[in-house]
Amino acid sequence: MKWIVLAALIAAVPALMEWLRSNPSQAPWLSGLLGVLIFVYSPYNLSVAPYPWPMWPGYVKGVKITVLDVVALAIVLNNWHNTCKNPFIWPMIFYLIAVIIAMSQSPVPQASSFYVWQLLRFYVVFRAVAIVAQDDRHCSAIVAGLILGVAFQALEAGWARAHGAAQSGGTLGHQNLLGMLTNMVLMPSIAMALAGIRVRWATFGVLVCVIALIFTASRASLSLGAVGAGLTVVLSLLRKPTSRKTGMAVLAVLALALSAPLAMSSLSNRFKGSDVSFSFDSDDVRLRMNQAAGMMINDFPLGVGSNYFVVAANSGNYWKRAGVPVTKGNMGANVHNSYLLVEAETGVIGLVTMLILLSCAIAYPLYISFTNRKNVRGDILSGLSIAFVTFVIHNRVEWGFVSENVQYMLAVILGLIAGLSRSIKVAASTARSVRQKALPDAVRGEAGSRIDDSGRSSSPAPRIVTYPTVAATFPLPRWPR
Repeated sequence: MKWIVLAALIAAVPALMEWLRSNPSQAPWLSGLLGVLIFVYSPYNLSVAPYPWPMWPGYVKGVKITVLDVVALAIVLNNWHNTCKNPFIWPMIFYLIAVIIAMSQSPVPQASSFYVWQLLRFYVVFRAVAIVAQDDRHCSAIVAGLILGVAFQALEAGWARAHGAAQSGGTLGHQNLLGMLTNMVLMPSIAMALAGIRVRWATFGVLVCVIALIFTASRASLSLGAVGAGLTVVLSLLRKPTSRKTGMAVLAVLALALSAPLAMSSLSNRFKGSDVSFSFDSDDVRLRMNQAAGMMINDFPLGVGSNYFVVAANSGNYWKRAGVPVTKGNMGANVHNSYLLVEAETGVIGLVTMLILLSCAIAYPLYISFTNRKNVRGDILSGLSIAFVTFVIHNRVEWGFVSENVQYMLAVILGLIAGLSRSIKVAASTARSVRQKALPDAVRGEAGSRIDDSGRSSSPAPRIVTYPTVAATFPLPRWPR
């Protein structure tokens, strides 16, 4: 049965390519799937593993292909002639090199190679989004897909809460994973609502994201969501203040004030009868895991190999030496700190390249946004940048950076940044070209006037030359019914 499903997925690639060529006006629907599938492919097993290792304790359990990979590959192959410069190409390449170097240090390099395969799938999704996000219709569809995915998870989390769960991760399995992904969608939704881009969808996105965060009852997710929302509003106002943004900011503050009691009630239900505080590192077990990861880093400066941390922590007695309680959950867990995990598995090279990639994901969209203030697409870039700010902080207490779901989200967000940045640069280049062509006409108009004997100008009234700003309005196409 597995091979039949694999054959069907492979055959779906040329079929989707043909559908895209035959139905170009409907192509945004397929782009929207890239956003939706992040939240639904895993719980509904929309994947096949040609070479599975189900008993492996690492975070990648074999070679896998998902429906999301198939859709992304079809989009890439169908648009192979379209180009989009990758502003993150060198950090991506060096991180892949660090992973391959660490794989040579792994006692089980085959297990580490599974993570290499996951990174290749990550790049295909990134490339697909980067290509189509240059078109505003596709960009809108991808964001709408992300919002629908969060809405689905909010419903699942609400159902679990209604049946007595203090915390819920929807169908993703863990509340912190849902919170991390939700914050990546919340920030661009707020930015779009402030800028007046697809207002109904953006407002709906903010609403479902807030609901999902409340149902997670995750301290980190809720606090980072509030901080990120505030930063997004501030950046939007700094970039281009308008009366609309000011009014929306006031409404956002009121909404935050109204939702705060619900969030506190959600947290109080979680910590009822518990002495756990609200600080991120209050969990003694997590601190001991961090100590164990530090010991491993000292012993293996080049890393133990990707996808090998759990095995190394147990076989090397690092858990025991750090005093981690011996339970089934602890013995099979990764350290809850992405930076320590990446350094332990891929060494300092992997950590440095990871930090460079994340830094570029924050700084680059801000640079493009604030150097092109007239282009409304820049507001979305600001929101995407703050989404990465929340992600960077959240990874201090979670190992989401190497998780498959999270890497899909990273691929989509990075692809949106690359595609939007490219469209902004094209608009700016077009504006400069128009102004340069208009300049000679203006000069000729001034030089053409001459004075006759009566002292009046004999030339016609000078032509007034206007310089188009091509100020980049974000088209608001009607969503297909």
